Amino acid sequence: MASFVFAVAAYVAGSIKIVNEGEAALVERFGRYQRTLSPGLNFTLPVIDTVIIDTTREQVFDVPPQDAVTKDVVQVKADAVVFWEIDDLYKVHYQVDDIKTAIESFVLTSLRTAISQMDMTELLSARSDLSSTLLQDINSVTDEWGRPHSAGGCEGSEV
Repeated sequence: MASFVFAVAAYVAGSIKIVNEGEAALVERFGRYQRTLSPGLNFTLPVIDTVIIDTTREQVFDVPPQDAVTKDVVQVKADAVVFWEIDDLYKVHYQVDDIKTAIESFVLTSLRTAISQMDMTELLSARSDLSSTLLQDINSVTDEWGRPHSAGGCEGSEV
């Protein structure tokens, strides 16, 4: 009888999942999406359900400096910082393999493209325009799975 009570207590304890504020959790039952858990106390089926917890807080991603060439063939060093947060954990988890790599690749491509369409004087005078252009480009792609807040920057130049 004591072992039965212990087994029931262990089962109940294993079914309780606490999701903290600033986090979301996905429940997969036998490998298939079941539901999304909100912050607070949640109940799942132990052994049958798998819980995947990830943060929905704002995150900062510093893209490493990259070499880029302006329209007038001046080589510059471009640096970007992206502030973003996950809006829909379901979409991020099932549509993107690695969100940080996806954001980094897209930011680098957008940054190089934007810089290549400006000459050096435009680039130096329009850094805020570059940031807003970069943010618009990122938003067009990431609206599906996240929400970047600000991005971009051209730190310095090397001729």
